[in-house]
Amino acid sequence: MRHAKPPKRSVYDALLNRLPFWQGMGFVLMICMLWAVRAFGVAEFFFNGKEVVSGWIELSLFTVVVIIMGFVIVGYSYVQQKRILQGVISVCSYCKKAHVKETADWITLESYISDRSLADFSHGICPDCYRRVMDEMRGVEMAEEELTAAAPADR
Repeated sequence: MRHAKPPKRSVYDALLNRLPFWQGMGFVLMICMLWAVRAFGVAEFFFNGKEVVSGWIELSLFTVVVIIMGFVIVGYSYVQQKRILQGVISVCSYCKKAHVKETADWITLESYISDRSLADFSHGICPDCYRRVMDEMRGVEMAEEELTAAAPADR
């Protein structure tokens, strides 16, 4: 049974759903507000004519600092978001291996997720599987005991 492919998203839809985009827009808005306060005297209006923002040179230096902080924060968010698994993962219904589209390989689901995210795996055994395995082991032990009891003595 083939599943229908999800509709392709436009570049703009994908961009608007990204956290780094909105963080970057926040930094741009902050810089615009800083310059608007200085250029139009908004702060002086609210604070009874007292100059709140320093001169143009200080404002320029502060803008550079905000831009650097913006690049660091948005860049870090972008890198982290690239590590989030998204979309459809093709998994074999029998062996549970994941299909890597880039190389057309099939690898274990644990490897696929570990390579593409920050997740790590630890293996254990659930209570149902534990009981099933123990029952199988008891069955094997009992079968071995029956075989040794039924075998003729070589002495």
